Amino acid sequence: MSNEKNVLFTIFGGTGDLAQRKLYPSLFRLYRKGNLGEHFAVIGTARRPWSDEHYREVVKETI
Repeated sequence: MSNEKNVLFTIFGGTGDLAQRKLYPSLFRLYRKGNLGEHFAVIGTARRPWSDEHYREVVKETI
Protein backbone atom coordinates (compact mmCIF):
# COMPACT_ATOMS: atom_id res chain seq x y z
CA MET A 1 0.00 0.00 0.00
CA SER A 2 1.31 3.41 -0.98
CA ASN A 3 1.60 6.34 1.44
CA GLU A 4 1.26 8.77 -1.44
CA LYS A 5 -1.79 11.01 -1.25
CA ASN A 6 -3.92 12.42 -4.02
CA VAL A 7 -3.29 16.12 -4.61
CA LEU A 8 -5.49 18.63 -6.41
CA PHE A 9 -4.22 22.11 -7.29
CA THR A 10 -6.97 24.62 -8.00
CA ILE A 11 -5.79 27.81 -9.66
CA PHE A 12 -8.25 30.68 -9.55
CA GLY A 13 -7.50 33.18 -12.31
CA GLY A 14 -5.92 30.46 -14.40
CA THR A 15 -5.83 32.61 -17.54
CA GLY A 16 -4.12 35.49 -15.77
CA ASP A 17 -0.58 36.79 -15.89
CA LEU A 18 0.54 35.30 -12.56
CA ALA A 19 -0.60 31.82 -13.53
CA GLN A 20 1.05 32.00 -16.94
CA ARG A 21 4.35 33.53 -15.83
CA LYS A 22 4.86 31.82 -12.47
CA LEU A 23 2.41 29.09 -11.45
CA TYR A 24 2.28 26.84 -14.52
CA PRO A 25 6.05 26.90 -15.15
CA SER A 26 6.70 26.19 -11.45
CA LEU A 27 4.28 23.28 -11.34
CA PHE A 28 5.84 21.86 -14.48
CA ARG A 29 9.34 22.09 -12.97
CA LEU A 30 8.13 20.29 -9.84
CA TYR A 31 6.58 17.61 -12.03
CA ARG A 32 9.77 17.12 -14.05
CA LYS A 33 11.84 16.81 -10.88
CA GLY A 34 9.45 14.15 -9.57
CA ASN A 35 8.33 16.23 -6.60
CA LEU A 36 4.60 15.98 -7.32
CA GLY A 37 4.18 12.23 -7.32
CA GLU A 38 1.84 10.31 -9.59
CA HIS A 39 -1.55 11.21 -8.14
CA PHE A 40 -2.04 14.91 -8.77
CA ALA A 41 -4.25 17.11 -10.91
CA VAL A 42 -4.45 20.79 -11.76
CA ILE A 43 -7.73 22.60 -12.29
CA GLY A 44 -7.69 26.16 -13.56
CA THR A 45 -10.69 28.44 -13.40
CA ALA A 46 -11.19 31.85 -14.96
CA ARG A 47 -13.77 34.30 -16.21
CA ARG A 48 -12.50 34.38 -19.78
CA PRO A 49 -14.73 32.38 -22.14
CA TRP A 50 -11.98 30.12 -23.50
CA SER A 51 -12.61 26.60 -24.72
CA ASP A 52 -10.80 23.78 -22.94
CA GLU A 53 -8.61 23.27 -26.01
CA HIS A 54 -7.58 26.93 -26.20
CA TYR A 55 -6.83 26.96 -22.47
CA ARG A 56 -4.61 23.87 -22.83
CA GLU A 57 -2.72 25.48 -25.72
CA VAL A 58 -2.07 28.64 -23.70
CA VAL A 59 -0.76 26.59 -20.77
CA LYS A 60 1.47 24.53 -23.09
CA GLU A 61 2.99 27.73 -24.45
CA THR A 62 3.87 28.92 -20.94
CA ILE A 63 5.79 25.81 -19.96
